[in-house]
Amino acid sequence: MNNNTNDVELVCLTCNVTFVRKAYNIKNAKKHGANLTFCSAKCHGLYKQEVNYKEMCEKVGMDFKEWLIEKYYDEEKPAREISELLYGTPKNSPNVLGWMKKLEIPSRKRSDAVALQWKDNHERRKKQAELTVKYLGNGTKARKKLIKTMQNPEYRLKSSMAKRGSKNPMWDSSIDDETRAKFKRHSRQYIGYKQFRVSVYERDNYTCRVCKESPSGNLVVHHLNSFTDFPHLRMDINNGITLCNSCHKDYHSKFGMKGAKEDKFKEYINQALAIR
Repeated sequence: MNNNTNDVELVCLTCNVTFVRKAYNIKNAKKHGANLTFCSAKCHGLYKQEVNYKEMCEKVGMDFKEWLIEKYYDEEKPAREISELLYGTPKNSPNVLGWMKKLEIPSRKRSDAVALQWKDNHERRKKQAELTVKYLGNGTKARKKLIKTMQNPEYRLKSSMAKRGSKNPMWDSSIDDETRAKFKRHSRQYIGYKQFRVSVYERDNYTCRVCKESPSGNLVVHHLNSFTDFPHLRMDINNGITLCNSCHKDYHSKFGMKGAKEDKFKEYINQALAIR
């Protein structure tokens, strides 16, 4: 008790600092169920966080921070799935992200989080493709509006500028300007390259080797082994394969734009056959 009979000395449960409160404040606080054994709101918050952390450790049966890291990074689970494990509902994902922030666990970039939602999710890809055809297919109002926008010169220039230089996903910072200029002069523009493409098309009967479709004007020759990494195979017909634009984009969306190899393509073919 302080010299002033109206003051009461208390010890903070968090920082163990002795502090003073008015006796009538303590009396009024107890009526409302408040706890005045903390010197500040910050200490009160830290105490509650410690108690909650212990509860979460008991809930998961191990250190909660290690458990979060294991689920979020090792098992690549999104916050919604972790929320369902902890709270029985995916709607509490903000709580999961809040815990991660308090425990200094870095969260994924938005682009990585979105990519993870599509990883090995063939059902979602199929459903999205159906929705795209339904709402953006040929003849739909949205499709006509999109084409009109994309044909606008201003839009086309802006789209082109957004993919030039270091902004391009194929940009390789390890290549110097002289080598890059050399690639630009010779990349797919040398004598015989057009004939190489025609030879691949004719061998494959102008048909996509994945989906077996033959859309006129919508075919490309894909290099099984990277055009950049295997220059000696650039015009080897056995290193080329006919794909439609759709399958070509799908392959690169799954295996990346760089480092194409024949074994990766075989894996892609197996996945495509499994879905069909």
